[in-house]
Amino acid sequence: MASHLCGYAADAETEVPVSLDAYSLGVQRMRLAAPGVAMRVSALTPERHAAYYADIRRLLDHTALQAVQWINITQPVVQFRTVWKNR
Repeated sequence: MASHLCGYAADAETEVPVSLDAYSLGVQRMRLAAPGVAMRVSALTPERHAAYYADIRRLLDHTALQAVQWINITQPVVQFRTVWKNR
């Protein structure tokens, strides 16, 4: 897994708190690329990229994460994208 290349155990997940204003909504288990930076791997067609990007931005709005490293793998393209909070 790519998280192993970032210095984490291949199966390591971190519980990231999710909240709405001051209300806790629970936790989401995620793999981290670095402290405050989650890693997501997908295999989405180009038509679904905009909706998934919007989902990642919405997730960032409700967590303390600063960014998500998004890796999308399809034939014949592997795309790497960093989605930043407030950018």
